[in-house]
Amino acid sequence: MTEQDIKKNESTEKVLQDTSKRVLSSEKREDIWAIIISGVILLLCSINPDAIYTFFKKTLFIF
Repeated sequence: MTEQDIKKNESTEKVLQDTSKRVLSSEKREDIWAIIISGVILLLCSINPDAIYTFFKKTLFIF
C-alpha cells in the first residue's frame, strides 16, 4: 500500500466514525419509540382510566 492509500483509508474511517456518532442507532430509535408509546398510554390513563381499564379487560378476556 502506498502512503496515499493509507491516508485515504484513515480519512474514510474518520468520516465513518463522525457519521456514526451523528446518526441514531436502531437501539436508540427503539428506546425513543418505547418512551413515546408509554407516555401516550400514561396520558390516556390520566385522562380516562375507566375506559382504558375496560378496554384491556375486554381485550385480555378474548385471549
